[in-house]
Amino acid sequence: MKELELLLPEVKTSGSLDALKFPEVGDYNFWKMYNDRILLIEEEIEQWDAHIIKDILNINKDDKDIPVEDRKPIIILINSWGGLVDVTLSICQTIKLSKTPVWTVNMGQALSAAALIFLMGEKRFTIRNSWVMCHAGSGGITGSYNESKEAAKVWDAQVKAMGDIIVTQTGMDEKLYKRNKNKDWWFSFEQQLEYNFATEELTDIDILWR
Repeated sequence: MKELELLLPEVKTSGSLDALKFPEVGDYNFWKMYNDRILLIEEEIEQWDAHIIKDILNINKDDKDIPVEDRKPIIILINSWGGLVDVTLSICQTIKLSKTPVWTVNMGQALSAAALIFLMGEKRFTIRNSWVMCHAGSGGITGSYNESKEAAKVWDAQVKAMGDIIVTQTGMDEKLYKRNKNKDWWFSFEQQLEYNFATEELTDIDILWR
């Protein structure tokens, strides 16, 4: 993949230093990590996080002439308490479609919707003192009777899709999932490994950019 160039402004020999405009720290860090194929999901998952979809697609486009087995993985670092289900499910399906391997890392908390994204990684790393939490979600429906009925159908389909991801990616017994799906179901570091939410502990940070 071609690295993005960070262009710094031309320094003038005259005039005030206030006229110079340097890149914002957040923008610099984003592009620096993107060049290393490291993407971030932090805090609440909102519409803005749909950029993850475009990032994965762009990297796959850059990799199209590289054999899959020779491609450098995409790393998604997760520290989020969840958020919008529709954005989350779109990210999950994009990860599933990606030919370039996607690895996910639980950097502290992968809760609710974030747990689903974590589960989509081909390799799933977790760190000590991190947590995963799964549940059927929460929200509300407003509108007319018929509108509410149709919205409820969509919600039911989304809840089923979330359950399918958990059962399929972990290999969990479906009966075990159904017994626990209606509560906030927490998994400690050890339980993430026991229940196959994580495939391994992150013990060497260099694995993220090797």
